[in-house]
Amino acid sequence: MGAGKDTGLKMLIKWIVYSNFHLSLGAAFVAYASLFILRLPFDPMVLFIPFAGTMFIYNLNRHTDSTEDLVNVPERKHFITESGRNLLIAGMVLYLIALFVSAWRNLPTFFIVLLPCIIAVFYSIFRLKKYYILKNLLVASAWGMTPLVAGFYFGTFNLAVLTLSILFALALFINTVIFDIKDTRGDYLYKISTLPTVIGAKSTRHVCMIVNLFSFMTLLLSIASGILPLKALVLVPFLAYIFAYIMLSAKRSGVNFYGLTIDGEFAFLAVMVFLASLVLGW
Repeated sequence: MGAGKDTGLKMLIKWIVYSNFHLSLGAAFVAYASLFILRLPFDPMVLFIPFAGTMFIYNLNRHTDSTEDLVNVPERKHFITESGRNLLIAGMVLYLIALFVSAWRNLPTFFIVLLPCIIAVFYSIFRLKKYYILKNLLVASAWGMTPLVAGFYFGTFNLAVLTLSILFALALFINTVIFDIKDTRGDYLYKISTLPTVIGAKSTRHVCMIVNLFSFMTLLLSIASGILPLKALVLVPFLAYIFAYIMLSAKRSGVNFYGLTIDGEFAFLAVMVFLASLVLGW
């Protein structure tokens, strides 16, 4: 009985990770945090839009990355072979709904929601991911647009929105670079230049620590100068979480660490935001 339950739990975890459901929730959590920090009204559609876009874009990328996955993550390759088509169709339908909703809201929101898809096409189909660091910057910039979606949805664009966008983009830059450490073998084989393949895993972690320290200093200066409200202090434990997984990446590996711990950073952020909202009020 116990072994069966363990197997079932393991299968559930793999589905959550390989289907990109957890990443899509992560994008929704970024939107949730953005609404809280920017003091905007809560609207579930602002959470749905990045969820839908992430579900489509990442499942599209899983298809175009299937060759590398055969080396880096063979289990994911098998999962995509079995379930990838249905997930891609589901993601496409959700994304089309998100585009319709954003266009109905206003044109700036529509164009911001459309832009990550354009980035994904260049990243996945035109293989810009093969160029050194460019793939990390493309993914980071796409995730960094989530606060812009929240802002434009409510007709708001200011320095606070832009600053928050940069902070989340830097967080995803670190996320993707740490993931490159795991994928070094396949990247070597298919001649994809990444920070770990060029400067090594140890130096890559040092770069990530510097970027995270820059984010921390930017956050504090933005709060001190009044660009971001005091509510933005909720990002302090979030940045501490990122520092922790950078350090742990030297000793940990596997689906649970990368798929749940690292990609679970925004679930941790959502918990912090929820607790802060209880204390401070929305």
